[in-house]
Amino acid sequence: MNYNPYSNEYDNLKQLLEDKTLENKKLLEQLHWFDTTDISNLHFELKNKEEDKNNLQKKIDTINNKIDDIKSTIYIHRKYKKTLLNPLNWFNEEQRMRRKRLKKLDKEWSSEIISRTKIEREVSKVDELIKQYKSDIHTYTHFNRENINDKLTESNNKIVFLEEEIKSIYELKIKVDKKLEPILSQIEDLEKDISIIQKRESSAQSFENALDNAKNSYEKRKIHENCENDLGDSSPKKIIRESENFLKKLQRDLDKAKTRASIVSEKAIREIHKIIIDGNNLCYEGSKFVGLKPLITLTLELERNYQIIVVFDSAIRSMLNTNDKSINKQFSEKIKTHIVASKQLADETILDIASNDTFCYIISNDRFGEYKDKEVVKNGRIIRHEIIDGNMLVHDLSINEKY
Repeated sequence: MNYNPYSNEYDNLKQLLEDKTLENKKLLEQLHWFDTTDISNLHFELKNKEEDKNNLQKKIDTINNKIDDIKSTIYIHRKYKKTLLNPLNWFNEEQRMRRKRLKKLDKEWSSEIISRTKIEREVSKVDELIKQYKSDIHTYTHFNRENINDKLTESNNKIVFLEEEIKSIYELKIKVDKKLEPILSQIEDLEKDISIIQKRESSAQSFENALDNAKNSYEKRKIHENCENDLGDSSPKKIIRESENFLKKLQRDLDKAKTRASIVSEKAIREIHKIIIDGNNLCYEGSKFVGLKPLITLTLELERNYQIIVVFDSAIRSMLNTNDKSINKQFSEKIKTHIVASKQLADETILDIASNDTFCYIISNDRFGEYKDKEVVKNGRIIRHEIIDGNMLVHDLSINEKY
């Protein structure tokens, strides 16, 4: 399974570019053909080939006449030829000469047939050339240089556009590939391990089946010995039991790895234009109030790529012992800040702003449990953060900064 959401798009764009490049090449070839073709020479060659065909046809007509004459002569000789079943005809001079003449006529007839077939093949080749010259003359006569140039311009523009798109998608694809690489490597290793354990379990099951069918203790002892030699343990049941337990663990790990890969894929195609930050929520490291430093560090990183709005509840004023204007001044000019009357009102404001814009996400560790009906909560457009040991981390956005 390809977990990179950009892989198919990248492959499709490359195919489109290949097709468009081929189209461009054909258009250039058409222009080159037109510019290097002499229409008068085409007419001259067509006339020559038509004359060649007429001459060849005359030869065929001559041969057909010869064939008809030979056939008539053969008919006459065969009419008077007598059967060799009668021994009297064996030494009859007239019959002997007639048989000799018939043999010669048959050779002449075969020779003429071969000659006619050879000329007919020549006629077929000339016909193809005549057809090609007529097609070329028609194409040249109806050639629209302006239309071809317009198509060429359109094709060139499309190629430039596709090359830019491929470059852009390739950069996104590489970023996701790098994130997926360790996960996909883990998935591959787990699938190999599962395959190995399944084979081991299958071998153990074969030994167990053989034990069930053993006729005596000697046969059972040999089966146990073979099991230990092949699998390192003489007890097939023990191997089966251990294999089943190990397979369950490996399958759980595989499912988790595939889930991680799917999450990376989902995040990769997520389009974010605007981010609403739960301001008060990002002023704490654990239960300790640390002020605006983590928040300011985060906004400086985010403002490069997103429109940022920080929403506080009124408690921030007393916690910082300052006013709205002073709070706003601590952020970059690109950052919008807004302070509302209460914690509940701040939550509603954050959720309502984000709910009206599908490209808007929220950064907060609040679960917003009482607002599960809000569109932004239902669609999971909430990004979690961590503030620990002086670090501001937002894993979803690949942010890890000291504050």
